[in-house]
Parts: sequence; structure tokens; C-alpha cells
Amino acid sequence: MTIYDASQFGTLSGPSFLTQFAYRPDMIPGASGPRSWILRIFASTTSRSVAGLSTTFAENLGTDNTLVFDGTVNLTTGNLPGPGNTRQFDYVFPFTTPFLYDPAGGNLVLDLQVEGNGSALTFDTVLEPNPAIGRVFSFGSSTASTGEIRESHVTQLTFEPPPLVTIRASQVEVCWNSISNLTYQVQYRSDLTTNLWTSLVDCIRSTNSTSCIADPIVVGQSQRFYRVLLTNCVP
Repeated sequence: MTIYDASQFGTLSGPSFLTQFAYRPDMIPGASGPRSWILRIFASTTSRSVAGLSTTFAENLGTDNTLVFDGTVNLTTGNLPGPGNTRQFDYVFPFTTPFLYDPAGGNLVLDLQVEGNGSALTFDTVLEPNPAIGRVFSFGSSTASTGEIRESHVTQLTFEPPPLVTIRASQVEVCWNSISNLTYQVQYRSDLTTNLWTSLVDCIRSTNSTSCIADPIVVGQSQRFYRVLLTNCVP
């Protein structure tokens, strides 16, 4: 289980979807796999601080704890060079369920329950204590309830902005109870603080007990208020 301090996500403009993360191999090329992980990944937002990380796993979880992956990941590395003397982030863990994370709500927790087999791997790590990241680790059981504070994996987290959803109506339909063969006028105004009304159409003669008229909505058009008048106009 790893906790990431919210201060590390200053580049996010707001709540964003975490879609995957990646580790990188140790700075000194070594064991490269392949290794198979049967893996369950949970993500949550927690009020627990990095410095206050508990060795009891459940005490670090947030109320929005979400299963974001349940399956098998096959890991291997090409030990390809990255910036400086680092390696590339090529141990990749994609989510099947993106996690919506808001740094304003707390710190990020990733909880990995792993059963592995295959060749050995190396990971680039950050020594404890570190104000930005902390990890609790237990060896021997993927469902252990407690662990010990250990060095943390250097992690690359991938975020996507949430979709921008807009709803647009193409027209407003104004309907009213009417009397057959009488005439009506529909008027509108954009501001209720004035008494200036504009006629939508000159005149409407009703043909039954309900009359309707459509007013197309133009993109960027301000709001409109409507009223219906009984008149003696001539269509």
C-alpha cells in the first residue's frame, strides 16, 4: 500500500481520472523478468498523512475505496535509459476502472494485493522517511491486515481530465389553453426588471383547446421569459 501526498498533484486543474500508473526498474540495470502478477488494485482518497501512515492497512483507506483492477499483469523491462541515470517507466499497470481523484479531498492511496511468480525484477525506490510518499508492505499473504513501513517505488501516475458534458435544447415550445378561432400573441423578454416585451410572432389564431408555438434557441442566446396575450389581431 502506497500513499501519495496531494501536494504532488499541483499540475491537476481539478478532479481527474487516474487511468494507470507505472514503476521503473532500478537505476543500475539488473533482473528484468518476465514476472506474472495476479493482482487486485484499490484506489482511494484518504485524510491520513504520509507521516501518519498506519501499519494497519484498513486504517489508511478512504471512504471512496474502489477496485480499479482485478486480473493478471505480465511484467518485464528493457532497462531502457531515462533522464539522467534513471530507467524508463515500463512496468505499467492500466486500470479497468478509472479512479476520479481530487487532490483537494485528501491524499491518494493505492493498495496492491499481489500474488507473483516468474523471474525476479528490480524497482527504483525512494528511501523512508519521505514527505511525498510512503509505503506499507507485507510479505507472505496478499490479504494481510498489517505490514511494516518500507521504501517506496518511484511512480509515474497517468491522469485524464473528466469528460466535458454539455446539454443543449434546440428549441423552446410555448403552449397555452386556448379557445378555438380566437387570436393570441406570444411575447418575450430577456430581463424581468424591465417591462419591455417583444412579439415572437404577430398573431396566432387558435384551432383547438391548446395552442403551441416553437422558439428556436440560438447558441449564446440569453434567457427568455414568455407571456401569452389574448388579442383582436388579424393573422
